[in-house]
Amino acid sequence: MNTLNEILDSAKESIGTTQDQELARKLGIGQSTLSGYRHGKSTPDAYALMQLSAVLKKDARELLAVIEAERAKTEERRGYWEGLKTQFRKSSKTLGALAAAALVLAFAPSDQHIYMFAFTELSAPMYIMSSYLLEWLDRLLKSLLTPKKENPRWSGVF
Repeated sequence: MNTLNEILDSAKESIGTTQDQELARKLGIGQSTLSGYRHGKSTPDAYALMQLSAVLKKDARELLAVIEAERAKTEERRGYWEGLKTQFRKSSKTLGALAAAALVLAFAPSDQHIYMFAFTELSAPMYIMSSYLLEWLDRLLKSLLTPKKENPRWSGVF
């Protein structure tokens, strides 16, 4: 997806329709607003962008980068948004590979060491050994789910 129209067409496909009217209803916007997106008269606001993100199961920042790159008035700004778009796509591929590896490893017998070989565009091939990955994922989940003591230094900041 390199244009807003391609994003909108993909969203229609994701919800199983060919009609802009149905897409507009799903996004919670008017058909004339969607027509404005199609003809370059306007761009999605934050709400519509988040709805598109949910429909497409894509990072809203990636969609924003696509939209902004398309409408950028200078090459400098277009280059900036194109760079972010590329960065988000690469990171989503890497996260997808890690998630797939984690799922495979989660169901592997614990007495075996299984090696996964995952290619990413960001770095050299990654070798992941099941026991270390599972330990790391376990610590991460525990740290995220364990209530933290209130640190007065940071209270009210987040």
